[in-house]
Amino acid sequence: MVKHLRLAERSLVPSTVSYRKAVFRRFIDYVGNISAMMVTTDMVENYLLTRPTNHNYNKERTELMVLFTWRHRRLMIPSNPVVLVDKLSVQIPKKKIPTPQEMAKILLAAGKHRPLLLVLFHTMGRIGEILRLRWEDVNFQEKAIRLWTRKRQGGNLEFDWLPMNEDLEEVLWGLWQKRKSEEWVFVSHLTGSNYINRFTLMRNICQRAGIPRYGYHTIRHFVASYLFDKKKVSLPVISKLLRHKNLQTTERYLQAIDPRFRDTMRLLEGNVLSLLDTPLTSGSEHQPTHHLLTDALAADGSLNP
Repeated sequence: MVKHLRLAERSLVPSTVSYRKAVFRRFIDYVGNISAMMVTTDMVENYLLTRPTNHNYNKERTELMVLFTWRHRRLMIPSNPVVLVDKLSVQIPKKKIPTPQEMAKILLAAGKHRPLLLVLFHTMGRIGEILRLRWEDVNFQEKAIRLWTRKRQGGNLEFDWLPMNEDLEEVLWGLWQKRKSEEWVFVSHLTGSNYINRFTLMRNICQRAGIPRYGYHTIRHFVASYLFDKKKVSLPVISKLLRHKNLQTTERYLQAIDPRFRDTMRLLEGNVLSLLDTPLTSGSEHQPTHHLLTDALAADGSLNP
C-alpha cells in the first residue's frame, strides 16, 4: 500500500492522493491490520455499507478497486475482492451554476483575489490548471496562454494553448507588473511558491457576497453555458475551449439539446388536430378524426379545465 501511494504521489494531484489515503486508512480501521490476502468481498462490501450515501459508497469502492487491482496485477494477491462488489444507483443532482447577478456579486466580493477568478472566467480553466500557471505559459506577444492538465489517461500533464482576449491580457499584464515571483503567476505569501489548493477562498467569497456557496468549477460551467445559451456559440467550439476529448462530454456538461432535435420537433408545431386530418379506417370511416381525438382527450381528462 505504501508503494502504491508513493507512485500515486508522482502522477496524481495532491488532493486526490490525500483522499485516497483517507479511504485506505478508514478501511484498515474497519477490517483491522490484516494481510491483503485475507480481505474478502464481504469485508469490502460491509465496509462500504458504513458510508453515509450511495455516492460515498461508489467513490470509495473506486479507490479500493484501484488498490486491489494494482496488487493483483503484481501477483501480490490471487484475486481482486472488489470486483464482485456492485456499484449502487445514484441520483445525480442537476449542476447548480450561478445566475448572472450572482456571478457579478462573486467578482465584486472577491476583492484582491478578483484576478484569479477573472483568469478562471476568461479561460474556462480548472482551478488546478490556473494555480499551476507559470509566466512562461503566458505569451503576451502572441496573445496566448498555455494550460496544463492531468485530466488525461495515465495522469500525464498535457498542455493546450488558448487565445487571450483583451480583458484577460489586461488582468495578466497587471499581475506581471506587480509580480512577486519570476516563475509562478499566483504565489502563496507563505511558501513563496505556487498555491497547491485554495479550498476556503470561494466559500469565503460567497459568504461575503451573501449568496449560496459555489465552487471554482461553477465559473467554468457558467461561462460555457453563457456562450452556448446567450451567444449561440456552437457545441464543437465550446468543447474545444473546454478541452473535452469528445463532444458527448460537452453535451452532458451543458445539459444541452442538439439543435437538430429542436428543428425536428418544430415540424410538429401548430394545431395538433389539423395534423391528424386523415380519416380513420376499420369501421370509423363515418366519424371525423378530430372528433375521435377530441373524445379521447376528453375521456382522459386532458381537456378538462
